[in-house]
Amino acid sequence: MGPKVYIRVERFNHYALIIGLLLILIYNSPYLFLGKDAIYNIGDNLDGVVAMLKTLSINSNYFSIDNNQYIESYIGGSMPRNSYSGTFNVVSIIFYLFETHTAYILLQYIVLFIGFIGMYLFISNYIFIENKYNLFSMLISLAFAFLPSKPIYG
Repeated sequence: MGPKVYIRVERFNHYALIIGLLLILIYNSPYLFLGKDAIYNIGDNLDGVVAMLKTLSINSNYFSIDNNQYIESYIGGSMPRNSYSGTFNVVSIIFYLFETHTAYILLQYIVLFIGFIGMYLFISNYIFIENKYNLFSMLISLAFAFLPSKPIYG
């Protein structure tokens, strides 16, 4: 009788993680369904960093590390290449590979997934060590993942 209970609790551990990830997908689904018509938080996010990453991604000097290379800026003048983010920054690479809207949504999902999984592993391994508290671990991890954040900054 003991092993059956242990197997059920162990399965619930995986189910709680999968249910949490599905809830994150549902939470961000308006951005997928509405596309560019969705409402985004603009403050300090879309007005500076996204424009800079878009300018950098369409330029031919993306992989340049030369300080003498200048990139025509979105603010009028030109800026040296080293004033932009690094070439091998994950955010820059995602903006280089995808169009702006797709990259922003992808970054938002990555931030939510990492936040949820990290908090879930922390709580289930260090706070609620017993397996009977997996539902609480999932709910607290979802609350942490749904905190307002700016995906550009990770």
